[in-house]
Amino acid sequence: MIFERKTIVIFSIFVMGFLISFDQTIYGQDSVNIESEKEFPSTFRVVTHLHTSFSHDARFWSEPNLQIENLKQQGYDAVLVSDHDHSTFSSTQTNFVVPPFKNGSFEKSRITPLQMKIINIPKSSSQYLNASDSSNSYEGQTSFHLNLKGNSDEFDSLSWVYWERGVDKIRDRPIAYDLALKFSIFFSELPKELDSTAYLCSTIGKRQDVRYNEVSKKICFYFSEKDWNESNYFPLTENQNNLLVRIDPPPLKTWKEYEFNLSELALDNFDELEGVPMKYLMLKQVTFNLVSKNGSMIDLHLDNLNVLSKMTSAQMFDWWKKDIESYSEENFVVISGLETTYGQDIAAYGLENWYNFSNYDSVTDRTQGINDFGALSILTSPRAHNFTEVKEGDGWGSNLIEIFNTVHDSKPSSQVLKGWDSFLSKGVRISGVAGFDSHGLQMTPGERNPTVVIEPIYENIVYAESLTKENILSSLEKGHFFVKQTKYPILMTLSPGSELKYQMGGIQNISNNEENYVSIFIKGAPLPSKLRIYSDGERLSELKITKDPFVTEVKIPPNKESYVRYEVLHLGERIAFSNPIFFVSDSQNEIDVVKESPTQLAQGTQNFNSVEDNFLAFGIILSIVIIIVFGIIIKRKISINKQLSN
Repeated sequence: MIFERKTIVIFSIFVMGFLISFDQTIYGQDSVNIESEKEFPSTFRVVTHLHTSFSHDARFWSEPNLQIENLKQQGYDAVLVSDHDHSTFSSTQTNFVVPPFKNGSFEKSRITPLQMKIINIPKSSSQYLNASDSSNSYEGQTSFHLNLKGNSDEFDSLSWVYWERGVDKIRDRPIAYDLALKFSIFFSELPKELDSTAYLCSTIGKRQDVRYNEVSKKICFYFSEKDWNESNYFPLTENQNNLLVRIDPPPLKTWKEYEFNLSELALDNFDELEGVPMKYLMLKQVTFNLVSKNGSMIDLHLDNLNVLSKMTSAQMFDWWKKDIESYSEENFVVISGLETTYGQDIAAYGLENWYNFSNYDSVTDRTQGINDFGALSILTSPRAHNFTEVKEGDGWGSNLIEIFNTVHDSKPSSQVLKGWDSFLSKGVRISGVAGFDSHGLQMTPGERNPTVVIEPIYENIVYAESLTKENILSSLEKGHFFVKQTKYPILMTLSPGSELKYQMGGIQNISNNEENYVSIFIKGAPLPSKLRIYSDGERLSELKITKDPFVTEVKIPPNKESYVRYEVLHLGERIAFSNPIFFVSDSQNEIDVVKESPTQLAQGTQNFNSVEDNFLAFGIILSIVIIIVFGIIIKRKISINKQLSN
C-alpha cells in the first residue's frame, strides 16, 4: 500500500517536471544566438544627413571622397548625403546655384570699384594709377582705370582682388560646375616686349582652406605678344602649380571681350591638390595684376569682370547626384538628396531630378511637394529653428523627424521627444531618426565650429530585405528601424501580437472588443538598464532590464487607436529608442512590417498575461487530473486484490 502511494507521488512529480521542462524548452531559450536565426531579417547601419564641400556652409576637409570614405571605414552600410539648396530663393553660393559676380564693382561716383580691393601697392619709385573712370566703359557707367610704370630694373607690381560684400574674399564656387571667366579690356598703352604685362589669375583650392594663397593651383591669363618663361616675372612663371595662358592684346584703344572656361582648363591640366580630386576644388580668388620695369608704361581699363556657371541648377544636381552615388559598392550604398533651406530645413532623399522647392509658399506645401515627387522627407535639426513653430506644424507632413542631431544635440532632447509624442498622439505618423549633420572633418585653422564632427554619436539600425537604395529608403519611410548610441551593440524589435516577431514599427489593425499586444525584444543593452514604454503621450510602464536578451509584452486596451514606442535608458541616459507601432481600426490599413517567420523566445519575460503562465497552469491542472485518475486506478486494483484474497 505504501509502495503504491510512493509510486503515485513519484509519477506525479515526474509528470510535473516533464511539463515544466517542456515549457522551458519552448519558451526559455536562454542560449539562443539571435544572429544565427534564419528568421531574423537583415539589419544595416545607416547614417543620414551628411554634408559635403558643395554646401555653402561646408567646412575644411569636407570633400565627398573624404566624408563618405570616413563613414565607410567606420563600418556603416548606407549613407544619405544632402547638401543645401537655396535655389533661386537666395544668391548665396549653394550646391545647386552659382551666382555671377555683381558688376557693382564698376559704378559711378566711386573712387575705386566697390567689390575690388588692393592687395599689393607698388614701390615709391614707381608711378601708378587705380581709379574708377566714368569717361570710358565697356558696359555700365564706369570702368576701372589702372596704369603702372616701374622705374627700376626689377619688376614692380600693382594687384587688386575681386571680393564680395560681407566677406573678405569671393565665395567658393565649384570647379565642377562649368565655370567661365569673363572680362573686357581696353589698352591705352600696350605691354612692351617682356618688360610689362597685365594678367588675371584664378586661384583654385580646397573648401574653407585659409592657406589658399600658398596651397593652390592657379590659372593665369597674361597679355603679351611673346611667351613668358622662368627668366621673366618670377611670381607669375616660377610656380609649378601655375598654368599660364598667353593672350594676344587687343588693338590699341579698342575694347575687347574675353571669355575662358576655367573648369575645362583646370580639369584638363590638373589632377588633384593634397589628395582632393580637381572636380571637388573651388574657385577661391580672382586677381588682376600689372607688372612693369625699366620705365615701361602699361595703361588700361578693365570692365565686365565676372565668373558664372554655364550649368542650370538641374544640370548641377544631375552631375552631383551621379557623382555622389558613384561611391556605392556591392556592400555599401550612398543615397543622394538635398536639404531644402527656406526657413525650416526639410531634407529630400531619393529625388531623381532637381526641383525648385523655393516656389512653395509654406513648409507644409514644400514637404508635400517632396513627398509627391517620390522622395523621403526628413525634418532636420528641429531645435536649430523655432521649435514652437515645429510643434504647431505637427511635423509639416514629413516622413521622419530628427530626434537627435550630432551637431546640435549632446543627447536626445526631451523637448523634441515630447513634441514627437504630441504628434503621434494626434495620429500623425512620423518616425524618429538620428541625423549626423557633419559639414567637415577638420577645423579650419584658428576656428572652432560644432559642425566639424567625425563620428556619429547615435546611429540608425534599419531592417530591410537587402542592401539597396530602394529598400533602405522604403524601410526608413515605414519606420522599420530604431536608433541607438553608436557604442552599444544593441539589437531591438517591436512587433504586434503576443508572438515575438523580428520587426520594428509599422501599422497594425485592431479588432473590436479584443485585447491587443505588442512584443518587445532587446539584446545587447548594458545591465542594468530600464525600459520605458510610451503611448498616447504618456509613460505606459517602466520595467527593469536585468537579463540579456530581454523579452516582454504589453497589453493594449481594445478599441483603442493609438501607438506604442519605447526607450532604453542606462544610468539615466537614453541609449536607444524604437519607432512606433500604430494601432488603427480601419480595415484597409493592413499591417506593414518586414515579413519574417516568428521565433518564440521568452527569456526574461515579464508578462501582463503571458502564454507561458497559461501553459504552466494547464500543466498543473493536467497533472492533478492524471494523479486523480491514476489514484482511482490504483484504488480499484487494491479493491480487486482484496476480493481475490478473500
